[in-house]
Amino acid sequence: MAEIFLHCIKKAILPLHERAEKIKLLDSIARGIITIDEYKTLLKRMYGFIQPLEAQIASQMEKTFFGFCIKARSSDLKKDLCFFNILDSESENLPRSPLPVIDSVAKSLGCLCI
Repeated sequence: MAEIFLHCIKKAILPLHERAEKIKLLDSIARGIITIDEYKTLLKRMYGFIQPLEAQIASQMEKTFFGFCIKARSSDLKKDLCFFNILDSESENLPRSPLPVIDSVAKSLGCLCI
């Protein structure tokens, strides 16, 4: 049963992975040819998407699973931003990406699978 579920998820998100492979910054990092400036740009963009997305997911999951905690990727991204002297206060003001609406536990679990 679990194998069928995982196969369905992989099949459903394949187009997203294919789109990601066409993004220059993601392709550069995957191939190990990214510059420091490109990496900083990627960190900022990823943080601007992942941090608010994690907040939405946590909000939905907390309603159902009291005390639920996700391993936050945004905290690692923030550490990298600080390492490159992009200060904490500045990282909070980075542009935010448009987000999907995460208004259910099912959508939250779907996001966590990706």
